[in-house]
Amino acid sequence: MTDHIKEPGYIGGSFMLKLDKKHPILEFYTWCSRLSWEFFTYGDHAMFMEKDIFHLIGGYRSISFMEDVEIQKRLRKAGKFRKVQTAVTTSARRFKKTGTIKQLVMDVLLVGLYNLGVPPLKLKRFYKDHA
Repeated sequence: MTDHIKEPGYIGGSFMLKLDKKHPILEFYTWCSRLSWEFFTYGDHAMFMEKDIFHLIGGYRSISFMEDVEIQKRLRKAGKFRKVQTAVTTSARRFKKTGTIKQLVMDVLLVGLYNLGVPPLKLKRFYKDHA
């Protein structure tokens, strides 16, 4: 894995996503996960960086929600972020529980609202009420 961040300027990255449930919309979502865009990269994409970079950017902030989005923003500001073209498999249970379309809309909405400055605690309450 560290070979992926040894090239000059690259300091971290993540993997593509594969879900353990087949669904046409989720197939599109997993296809989008190959793009190195903030909206398609969350903690379940197995982000990685070397320990010294983790400490350099200040580690995880003490927030109980959106910590993966928050650290990714700081990591991307510090250097190049690479999307590795190998997939990690994660559970689709939140899509099964909430509904595929509703969960995808909620994910995009939450990241968008976070980027607009809505505090993580408010977003967490919204998520708990609607998930």
